[in-house]
Amino acid sequence: MNRKTFLFLMIFLGGFLSGLLLLRNSKPMPLKGLTLAPQKRMKSVKRLRDPKDPRITPVVLATQKAAPSVVNIQVGNLVLTRRGKVFNKRGEGSGVIVDASGLTITNWHVVYESAIRPDFYVQVTLRDGRVFPAKVLSSSRPNDLALLLIQQPKGKKHVQFPPIEMGDSDDLMIGETVLAIGNPRGQANTVTAGVLSATNRTERVLPPGESRPRLVHGLLQTDAAINPGNSGGALLDIRGKLIGINSMMQINSENIGFAIPVNKVKEVFVQELLSFDNFDRFWTGLKITHKGKDLIVNGVETDGPAAQAGIRKGDMIRKIGNRSVQDMKDLTKILITFEANQEIPLEIERKNRSLTAKLIPWERDKARLFWLTGILAKPLDPRAERKTFVKAYRQVESLLGSVRFTPLKVLRIQRGSKAQDLGLQPGDILVGIKYYNFWDQEYVHVFQRGVPDLVQQVAQNRGRSLRILIYRNGKGILGGDLEIR
Repeated sequence: MNRKTFLFLMIFLGGFLSGLLLLRNSKPMPLKGLTLAPQKRMKSVKRLRDPKDPRITPVVLATQKAAPSVVNIQVGNLVLTRRGKVFNKRGEGSGVIVDASGLTITNWHVVYESAIRPDFYVQVTLRDGRVFPAKVLSSSRPNDLALLLIQQPKGKKHVQFPPIEMGDSDDLMIGETVLAIGNPRGQANTVTAGVLSATNRTERVLPPGESRPRLVHGLLQTDAAINPGNSGGALLDIRGKLIGINSMMQINSENIGFAIPVNKVKEVFVQELLSFDNFDRFWTGLKITHKGKDLIVNGVETDGPAAQAGIRKGDMIRKIGNRSVQDMKDLTKILITFEANQEIPLEIERKNRSLTAKLIPWERDKARLFWLTGILAKPLDPRAERKTFVKAYRQVESLLGSVRFTPLKVLRIQRGSKAQDLGLQPGDILVGIKYYNFWDQEYVHVFQRGVPDLVQQVAQNRGRSLRILIYRNGKGILGGDLEIR
């Protein structure tokens, strides 16, 4: 190797090593047109620096205002595993928070199973990802609306939930911009925009669990995309105010969705969902109206819990415990802290006299059976009334063969009810219902799950008659047609 070659190699090697050191201690120069902006969290309107930013459209402002009030609702049941109780989801929908206490409105068809499944469980997910259990307080099946209460976390700071601002559905204009917020097909917090296509629409729907379709009137129509999972979500105007509860889409059609007008929602909320006759949690047998600052009892169910407590029509409810009440929201917020069979102390005013009453509400199945049929019943205790149990079982066995069932003892018959007209008496034993199949053949459904089983049968046959079978001591098995309310 000559001297020139050696010097060239040394210079090349020195330059290469210097380049490596420079690369190690410096950042590479980006190639123009191929750089990627660093990922950032989505900005809220408040965090955008320039108030004149053209991206801040009315749609963005309305979404930012209302979206925290729209929640994801999942329904199912809790399954006991080695890890403890695990939530088993069977369906989902959306809901809208209407009060800081956690009162939330959704569609009845989202939570309809709460009336027929004793293991029903519902949980709510807020927009920020927090998950809370919830309870179905009441429902209005004809209006496809239900009221939930989001449960406060135990042992933690009380949560204030963000309520939505109500609009006026009587002041809407065809063609105005509307937004739908919900959870279509499980995609949480989805926003779609469109226009108000029409008002006062009528649609034929088939409610879940029923065989006959029915007409629903007065709906809002929109072309904002509404899909399964949007049910119970918010339909907003461009100001971010609630103008409807998304309810359904037209099958085999595109961009045709329907919502229940907010003015109808407000009417049902006050007159039905806050009425304790409709409470799924318990039943009081009370009908209450609100006039000024007075809560007035305008109805007491015959032989129900309120009647047994001595409450009369015309009484005014002043306090629950030591807390004053002036409107239906006050009443709701206090009463939802009680459970079935728990004594509720009331202070009432009757003809300018102050009186006290102790109201003990009934649990859901007991109340529904009484309200739908006029019958108050409980499972027959095979130990305490062994002779009656054995006689009833033998009579059923002679009629149907060997079968497992839970006989139900009638405790009380409501005065003036169809059950009283039929001739049912306290002490009768309810054993089953006789049905006819497609070929007009008879078969008997016996009550294997006790009162919930009977409640499910009568709830599915509202407005019809059922052939009820009873065992009466000394008379054997008797049958009669009982009209269901």
